Amino acid sequence: MASLSRRLADFLGELTFEDLPPQVVDKVKAHTLHKLSTALCGYALPENRKLADMIKREETPKRGGATILVDGSKATRMGAAFANANIMRGFGQTDSYKLVAHPGSTVMPAAFAMAETEQRSGKDFIVAVAAGYEIIERLAGDFLPSTQARGFRAGPVYGIFGAAVAAGRLLRLDRDQMNSAIALSVNMAAGNLQGRYSGGGGEGTAHEPAATRNGMLAALLARDGVKGGETTLEGEAGFYHSYAGSNKGKLIDAFTGRRYTDIQAVAQGLGQRWELMNTVMKIYPTGGPNEPMVDLAAELAIKHKIEPDDIAWGEIEVNWIEALRPSPAFRPPGGLGPHVGSLEYFCAYGIAKHTYPVIRPFTSMGHSRGERQEDPPEVLELMERFIVRLSHTRKPLASKITVHTKDRKTYSIEGTGDEFKWDLKTERERIVALVPGMAISAAQFQGLMKTVSRLEELDTIDPIINLTLIPTKMSFFTPMLSG
Repeated sequence: MASLSRRLADFLGELTFEDLPPQVVDKVKAHTLHKLSTALCGYALPENRKLADMIKREETPKRGGATILVDGSKATRMGAAFANANIMRGFGQTDSYKLVAHPGSTVMPAAFAMAETEQRSGKDFIVAVAAGYEIIERLAGDFLPSTQARGFRAGPVYGIFGAAVAAGRLLRLDRDQMNSAIALSVNMAAGNLQGRYSGGGGEGTAHEPAATRNGMLAALLARDGVKGGETTLEGEAGFYHSYAGSNKGKLIDAFTGRRYTDIQAVAQGLGQRWELMNTVMKIYPTGGPNEPMVDLAAELAIKHKIEPDDIAWGEIEVNWIEALRPSPAFRPPGGLGPHVGSLEYFCAYGIAKHTYPVIRPFTSMGHSRGERQEDPPEVLELMERFIVRLSHTRKPLASKITVHTKDRKTYSIEGTGDEFKWDLKTERERIVALVPGMAISAAQFQGLMKTVSRLEELDTIDPIINLTLIPTKMSFFTPMLSG
């Protein structure tokens, strides 16, 4: 049997736009719009502009180059992709796969930089993005909790493959070159949890940007003839042995059920079953598990006309990995229990306010970025009346909320885990909530949405890039950041 990387490369070598089901094309457009939207908001953060300025100082090309989104300056294509990956992180409102992988954070910046500099069409861009997402998610699959249990941060560790594949497609690598790009990515994958685990570490800022850059480097090296090995993924000393603890499919941690998986399943059903359809969006500036928590709690409160004062106590049942992220082995200091940024906090917010602010300078754990906005007292009081129960059978993002009222009634609601797997229509409906925090006008953003919706008709992606650019360099962002 051919190696995993070879089977993936063969699939990528044959893939055309016509091979993509309509729902996959629609999904790619939705994620493209989402990442551009987060970039338009993320450029507001001073630390993101500071990094972009560093790239402009260090990597301004003599001619040509790729565009730093929103800013409009040119840099080398790997430099622009690094800056754009950071800008796209925004306030944490990225996309997510099984809680801890964020495919768009590496695939999109690599695809934009390569498509622009290689002058590829919208169809080429769509195929590259679809391929990048699919390869990340197939490689990650059941292995994500085990990777995190070994102290690695799974997002960049798996994300590098998406950047390499997207860049490789736009460079038009042949099958042998794509096999090498995947194999070379194994040798440049990195990302560690210790900074976050020990408290205060800011290494995560560079995780996806570095993975993007390294993936593009792997593709360029492969294009120029550097060869990669044949069993770098599943070999005795290969990727899965190193990053997941076993090349036999044994899992250290698992979301649910069995502790074994089939490594060969990574390459099964390629082109027939599209794993990228399981990618979810993040609209609230917080960690992935809190997204459905807000909407579920709001739905429960609205349906049964429940007010915070009506509730005696409540329960939240969630997948155990979800509650102990990033890993049961390396949960950051602070522990479980109600606190700002906890599951209880976001559940209480959904019940009390029926939503959560989408434009808010918070980190993913709920701590302040700069001046902190005050939380409603009814939210802080209500969260203390909830308890979290961990489940080894409930799938991620399919939480169950139960409230017991003071008049001795009980109400429950359960998620399916699919609520945030948005198509383009839903993405367009939800993402407009971010417009007040964007660097461009509402009218310009409407133009961007329309252009993304007809992405396959574009001869180049230049019109999309141009629609992200701010008209002037004036200080637009101070009011939003100061609350």
